[in-house]
Amino acid sequence: MAGNLERFVLDEVHVVKSWGDDFRPAYSALKTLKITYPKVPILGLTATCTIQMRGQISRLLGLHEQFLVF
Repeated sequence: MAGNLERFVLDEVHVVKSWGDDFRPAYSALKTLKITYPKVPILGLTATCTIQMRGQISRLLGLHEQFLVF
């Protein structure tokens, strides 16, 4: 199936850190995307993420390699 996936897009990705299990427990399971599909890029979108949160979110999502922030 991974050959059919172009990318995962996570809108409002700051919610992974700022709300996490308090909002939806499934947010903590998003890290499994990178584990299950290691070659599929993940695009995280947010307009309210602080610089400190970027590092925390990348760790929570398992993005320990390269990632870009715009």
